[in-house]
Amino acid sequence: MSVDKTGIADTLDNIATLLELKGENLFKIRAYTNAARSIETWGGNISDLSDEATLDKIPGVGKAIASKIAELVQTGTLKFYEELSAEFPKDILELFTI
Repeated sequence: MSVDKTGIADTLDNIATLLELKGENLFKIRAYTNAARSIETWGGNISDLSDEATLDKIPGVGKAIASKIAELVQTGTLKFYEELSAEFPKDILELFTI
């Protein structure tokens, strides 16, 4: 996973897609999509994204997603995403790329 704004946004979009395939709550799916758009357009430094207090100030990023973004920036991986991805065939997300 790439740990730049585009990579983080892509990861959040992928989570939204997988949650939709899983039949999760539409509000939860929309939260990940909105957070992805907010991260893409946010003008701050990538290093600031490891701080949950900074993330909480970005519109569209709530506490739960902020902690996931911080984990991704700090470690380069996101356990939640890895576990969610493991529930689907390896190449499933390629079907959704345009």
